[in-house]
Amino acid sequence: MNFEREKLQKLGKKHKNFFEKVEVNPYAYFIDDTPYYFVLYKTRFIGTEKGYAIISPEQHEDKNVKGEVFAAQVKFVITKNNIEEVSGRRKVNLTSHEKVRNYLENVLKTESLEAGQKEVYGRAFKTLEQMFKLQEEFNNVWEKANKLANDAVNKGYFTKDELEELISYPPLFNIIQYKQLHQRYIYAEDFDFIYNNRHHIKHSHNLINGQLLKSMTTQYVKQELENLIDTLTKNIVVTSLDSYEVIHQKWVTYYEGVLEERVNEEIHHLRHPS
Repeated sequence: MNFEREKLQKLGKKHKNFFEKVEVNPYAYFIDDTPYYFVLYKTRFIGTEKGYAIISPEQHEDKNVKGEVFAAQVKFVITKNNIEEVSGRRKVNLTSHEKVRNYLENVLKTESLEAGQKEVYGRAFKTLEQMFKLQEEFNNVWEKANKLANDAVNKGYFTKDELEELISYPPLFNIIQYKQLHQRYIYAEDFDFIYNNRHHIKHSHNLINGQLLKSMTTQYVKQELENLIDTLTKNIVVTSLDSYEVIHQKWVTYYEGVLEERVNEEIHHLRHPS
């Protein structure tokens, strides 16, 4: 639902100062079936952001409503940008992991392993298999999030329910990636055994390159995994007793707090009728 651009520009100019240009966000936030648009004011020549306004072609200006709309618009823009920023996570290269996974699967099917060995190989296989499933889950979740954001832009508005769903995605991205890294980290030593035991594998030894197996050992990956986990969790406190559900909720709380903080930082630039 898009109102005439000229009408919105005219409404936006009510709060404009001298030597400023007006940019009206093309999508509205709906409250009680009424659309409200976000307006950005920039200096004409340099483009420095100077202030914001909330306008509606169907409603008289209400300071209380404008605060709610401003918060919704800020949260939408930040979250939409976050979704776009993590799009690269969809393209993680798991080629080497796939080769090792296939090797482990063949070992489990064709080799005569002792009980303890079978447990290690089976656990390693499940670890890598889970990484692929989680990557697929991440890609599917990202596609849903991106579609929701783009649909709002294309149709020209978003609602409270759509905003709440959109905000739920960034913490979900994090917990999926955390699961991938955490499982690989806690069972990293399994791949040391698999590398050291490679010469005792009779039927499958030609299916894998020894250097590839070596690259999966703790010597090469554990510190990197630890660094990635530390970077991912730098804004929350994770303990060894935390379940994945608890960690996910910590990210939810953190992200919602970040959004509220940003709104509070920017809302004093919101312009009201004089």
